[in-house]
Amino acid sequence: VAILILILASINVGNLLLSRAVERSKETAIRVALGAPRYRIISQMVWESVIICSVGGIIGLLVMAWGLELTEGITSSFNHGRSPFWFKFGIDQFTLTLFFSFLLGAIVVTGVLPAWKNSGADFNTVLRDGTRGALGKKVGKLNRLLVISEIFVSMTVLIAAGVMLLSAYMETHQDIGANTDNTLTAAIQLTGENYDSPDKKSRFVTELQNRLENTTGVGAVMISSTLPGSNSLKPSVAIEGVEYTEELGYPRANNISVSPGSLEKLGVALKSGRYLSLLDNDPNQASALVSEDFASRHFPGRAAIGSRFRMVEIEGTQARWINIVGVVANTRQGSEAFPNIFRPFSQVPTQQMTVAIEMKAGRSVAESALRETLRSIDPELPAFRIETYAAKRKRAAGPITFISNVFSLFGLAAIVLAASGIYGVMSNTINQRTQEIGVKRALGANDKRITREFMKKGATHLFWGGIPGLLAGCAMGFLMAKLYDMGNVELAGIATTMVIIIGSVVLLATYLPTRRVLNLEPAEALHYE
Repeated sequence: VAILILILASINVGNLLLSRAVERSKETAIRVALGAPRYRIISQMVWESVIICSVGGIIGLLVMAWGLELTEGITSSFNHGRSPFWFKFGIDQFTLTLFFSFLLGAIVVTGVLPAWKNSGADFNTVLRDGTRGALGKKVGKLNRLLVISEIFVSMTVLIAAGVMLLSAYMETHQDIGANTDNTLTAAIQLTGENYDSPDKKSRFVTELQNRLENTTGVGAVMISSTLPGSNSLKPSVAIEGVEYTEELGYPRANNISVSPGSLEKLGVALKSGRYLSLLDNDPNQASALVSEDFASRHFPGRAAIGSRFRMVEIEGTQARWINIVGVVANTRQGSEAFPNIFRPFSQVPTQQMTVAIEMKAGRSVAESALRETLRSIDPELPAFRIETYAAKRKRAAGPITFISNVFSLFGLAAIVLAASGIYGVMSNTINQRTQEIGVKRALGANDKRITREFMKKGATHLFWGGIPGLLAGCAMGFLMAKLYDMGNVELAGIATTMVIIIGSVVLLATYLPTRRVLNLEPAEALHYE
C-alpha cells in the first residue's frame, strides 16, 4: 500500500508536469526547429520536478523520523512490560538508502521521462498535430491515460484501506463470548521439580483457586490455560466414526484447559449437557466441553452429548477417546474463528496458565491477595503480566488497531491525492479545450449538450480505470479479509462505497471545470490562451 501511495503521488506530480509540458509542446517544437540542443530543453523541464521532489522529500524525511519515534512508543504498548530487543524504529543507513532511491525514482518518473518524451518528438509532427480550438490526437490519448491511471491506483488503495479499517473495528468490538468487566488477570508459569508431574500441577491449580476464593475482597476465580480473546494451541482432532483421508485431512480446534466452574464464572452459557465439575478432576476420566460451532460442524443433525473424539498425536499415535459431556456458547480465541474444546486441568495440566479474579474490593486488593496466596503456596513462584481483562483485550487488539490507523492515513492520503490529481488533470484537459467549447457554442450547441458530452467522457474514464482498479482492490481486499475473518458481504460493501467515492470525484472533477468554461462568453472562450 505504501508503494501504491508513492505511485499515486508520482503519477499526480508526473501527470500535472506532463500536462504542462504538453501545453508547451508546440513551444518546445519551435525551439527544437530553431536549433536548441535537446539536453538544454530537458534540463529546463526537469529542474521543476527536481525542486518539487527534493523539497517534498526533505519534508517527508522529517515527518518519517517523527512518525518512527511515535511508532516505537506505540508498539511498546503491544507487550506487557519490556518490548523485544528487535523492536527498533529509527532512521538508519538502510532507511536513507531507500529514501534516496525513492526520491531519485520519483524525479525520473515525474520529470525525466516526461521531458525526454516531450523533447524527442518530431517537431514537424508536433507542429501539425491539432488545430486552434482542438486538442491534438496524441495529447488527447495521453490525457485519457493520465486520468485512467489516477482512477485505477486510487480505487485499489482505497479498497485495501477500507478492509483494514473495518477489520480493526470488528477486532476491537467483537464479542469474545465472556464477561471481561471488573476482572484482574495474571499469568503463572510452573517450573522446577515442584511441578514436574501432571498430578502436582493439578493440585496446585486446585489449591490456588480454593485459597483465592476464600480471601476477603476476592470474588469468583477462574483458571485457564488461555482466556477467551487470547490465542491457544490448535491441535488436530478426529471424530469417532469419521474416516479421514489425505484429501479430507484432520480438522483443528482450540484446545483449552480450565478449572471446574471457570466457564460459568466467565459468563459462558451452557447450551446442553453439563459444565465440568469436581467429578471430572479424576485424571483417569476423559471428558470435555465443546463449543456450539464444534457441535454443529462435526455433529450436524444429531446431539453432540455422548459422542467421542480424540486428539491426533504426532506420527499417528492413537490417543484415548474423549467423551463430550456438554456444549457451551461460542467464545473467540484470538483473531481466527476456530471451534473450541475445553478439558479439565486435572486431565490436561499445562505449565503456563492464566488466572482471572473478580475484583470485589478494587484492583489493589485483588493483586495483593494473588501475590500473598502465591507466596504462601510457593515463595519462588511469581505472577506476571498482571492487568485487567479489559486492558489485556485492548493490548491484544493493539497491533491491528495501529495498522488500521496507518491505513486510515493512507486512505485519507489516497482520497486527497486522487481528488486533487483527477481534478487537476481533468481541469487542465478541459481548459485546453476552452476554445473548442467556444466554437461549439458559437455554432449553436447548448450548454446541456456540451456538459452531457464531457460527463459522458468522464464516465468512460471512470469505467476504464475503475473496473481494473475495482478488480485489483477486491483481489487484495479478499486476501486481507480472509486473514481477518471478514465476510464477502462486508467486502462488497467496502468496494461499493469506494466506487461511489471515486465516481463522485471523477464526475465532480468533470462537471465543475466544464461549468467554469461554460460561464465564459463564447467570444471570450474563442480568444482564450
